Amino acid sequence: MVEFFNKKEEILEVQLTEYGKYLLSIGKLDPVYYGFYDDEILYNSEYANITGEPQNAIDQRIRHETPNLKVIPTCTSAEERVNRFVENVTDALGSNSSDPADNTEALHQESFTQRSNFTSYPIGTGDMSSTKTAAWSVSALKNTIESATDYIITNPSSSTAGLLDGVITHIPQLSLELDYQIFYQQGEFKSDAISGYLDSSEPNIYLSMKEDYLVLEILEGNTNFEKENFEVEVFFDSAGSSATPGPSTLEQMSFASADSTQFIAPKPLGNTQTNTGDVEYYFNLYLDEELPARIMDAINMTPRDMASNTSRFSFNRDIYVTDDEEPC
Repeated sequence: MVEFFNKKEEILEVQLTEYGKYLLSIGKLDPVYYGFYDDEILYNSEYANITGEPQNAIDQRIRHETPNLKVIPTCTSAEERVNRFVENVTDALGSNSSDPADNTEALHQESFTQRSNFTSYPIGTGDMSSTKTAAWSVSALKNTIESATDYIITNPSSSTAGLLDGVITHIPQLSLELDYQIFYQQGEFKSDAISGYLDSSEPNIYLSMKEDYLVLEILEGNTNFEKENFEVEVFFDSAGSSATPGPSTLEQMSFASADSTQFIAPKPLGNTQTNTGDVEYYFNLYLDEELPARIMDAINMTPRDMASNTSRFSFNRDIYVTDDEEPC
């Protein structure tokens, strides 16, 4: 049952979610940050068809008259979690991951939909010396952003989400396309070769591939510049895995564990060991100084530029060396 805080006696309550309790039970709970939320507060009363509310009345309403709900530690019922587990096992029948023991994570782990619907709007950190709200700036230093939307639509009770039956969350969505070009070459093997010599009427024919990649410059404005301002998460979108359009389900992927003593191969989606796919199995993701030298050369930057500008200013690029562009 949902309860309200008694503001005269209660200030703070802390509870673990079902997934947090599961991690605690196996000794893997490692909280590293916290967030504050103000979802129950109506700052602008015009959204409730109340006009002309004076400032003093707003302060009184928010601080003393607005009830505060206590913690709601779980957003899904036990029945929903069991149904998700059964669905995972059913879908995996006949494959290497159909063992129920390999799918127990579905009983505990929060889905992206749950997190995006119920914990999407933590109070952010702003620059106290600025009158502007925190903002994002995303630029493509290599490749092109083809389109963008200001939001994502999810549905907490169904895999189908649309404008009429979904929750609109203000997480910007950028659409980009990378083009890997495969072509024939003749002669001695070069560094871009991806095959041996092919059986053909012409001698010494092999396949080569020209790689494509994306370089994004992401800045957060009107906030405090700290050593680490961003967290990176990667999701697999099931809608892009089939030629037939259907409901989109986002599955969070993990990063391969770093081990200096031995090489641990990244794992694909649906593997029986972790049940989550590793990002490195599909592509390389580099942050700041991790960028390889060949990519820095392609965007006309040096390691010194990167070290001096990271998380502080827009990158200083050589404006006199640019790729060929279409005339405006």
